[in-house]
Amino acid sequence: MYSNPCSIDVKDVIESETSFVFGTDMFIGLMPDSVNDCIAIYDTVAFQQDARNSYDIDSIQVRSRAHDYNTAYTYLMTVRRKIEGIAEFTRNGTVYKGIWASSNVAFLKYDDQKRALFSINFNLIRVPIERGHRQ
Repeated sequence: MYSNPCSIDVKDVIESETSFVFGTDMFIGLMPDSVNDCIAIYDTVAFQQDARNSYDIDSIQVRSRAHDYNTAYTYLMTVRRKIEGIAEFTRNGTVYKGIWASSNVAFLKYDDQKRALFSINFNLIRVPIERGHRQ
């Protein structure tokens, strides 16, 4: 259906639109303990899919972490400003019809090392590479 999970494709968009660098201060599916200030992208549960549609609505969560509360918040506001509302784009062979925030930036907690953690959720519409029995 797709060549990649949304997290990998969105990582490429974030890297091209911001100063975040994958493997340095941006990660997929984890936040290494050794990195204090960073973001991570997670694939999350989306809407119930309808096989009659020629597209899927998927979702991701982006989390941030920093010792400074405002820095962690600002990381996610930067991501939101750069990716929300992007119209049609293609990454790694998958066509995306849009991306929008489905939540505001939310404070989660401080971790054991007193680093602030925030999150924001995004929905994405993407068209399968191979549609199978879809129209």
